[in-house]
Amino acid sequence: MTQEKWQEIVDKIHKQYQVLAEEAGSLSPDPGTFINIAFKLPLGEFKLELRTTPRVLNKKTHYNNRAGASTTVEYVYDDKESVLTLHAYKMVGGEWEEVSAGNFSNGL
Repeated sequence: MTQEKWQEIVDKIHKQYQVLAEEAGSLSPDPGTFINIAFKLPLGEFKLELRTTPRVLNKKTHYNNRAGASTTVEYVYDDKESVLTLHAYKMVGGEWEEVSAGNFSNGL
């Protein structure tokens, strides 16, 4: 997913469908941000979410062999490069249920 493709999808949604809500924020406690748009289709209510996160360069696991000791994972992130991922959700029984985003974006 690219920012240009995301903007094309959002523009199509604004032109063709009823937009219910738009929201942006941070992915706390993880680093990154999200943008989502909820809209109504004849098939029901849907939400698309674009997550922007820094690329993971390295993953370090810290553990101890003692009984009762905890394990921690430390991530090393790239300062310059980020990753964009698209998530699609459908409203089912009052809750958002994730659907395949690839199949969804091809249909718009």
